[in-house]
Amino acid sequence: MAYASAASMYASIGRADSAGEMLRRLEGLGRRRHVPAAYIAVARLAAGDRPGALDALEEALRNHDLGLLFALGIGLEALDGEPRYEAVRKRVFGNRPAPRSAVGRMRGAPPPASQSPS
Repeated sequence: MAYASAASMYASIGRADSAGEMLRRLEGLGRRRHVPAAYIAVARLAAGDRPGALDALEEALRNHDLGLLFALGIGLEALDGEPRYEAVRKRVFGNRPAPRSAVGRMRGAPPPASQSPS
């Protein structure tokens, strides 16, 4: 999870090269041991690979990946509205929006309409 989080943070400050390096490290780790597909999805999105992120997200759903809750809530908010993302989100949360944390909002993700400040 640390590499996925680091990739996301690097991307948020415009350091795409460092985000890509975190993805490469995470994928390298995945060649030696299990890495949840949800974390790969977060790192791929951070590195600018939206289709790859969506592929990994769908794999996480198929594998009942517990990291999926983290990814939907914090790491993949940039995919909101993307049909493949929304299909996974609906399988996990039904018609409710994915929960967002203060961390996601600090990184610039808007709160869902149901959580907007009044």
